[in-house]
Amino acid sequence: MKKQELVQYHSLLVLLGQEYVRRGDATRADFEPYRKLGVTPMSLQASRADHEEAVVTLVHILATRSTSETTRESTVAFD
Repeated sequence: MKKQELVQYHSLLVLLGQEYVRRGDATRADFEPYRKLGVTPMSLQASRADHEEAVVTLVHILATRSTSETTRESTVAFD
């Protein structure tokens, strides 16, 4: 995956994380490992490897919160 694509994916995962917090499926504290990396989608001078680490960290956090007992059943329909 090219860096530009990785940054776009990073942006989408951040939005998804914000939605998890908004819905109560995760807390801001759940994302502390991600914040400690110091890389955001706007960190354009960060290396591809830095963005990749941030993406992997976000995916891990989101997957963990998706499988937790506190996650509510989705009401989203994919028609």
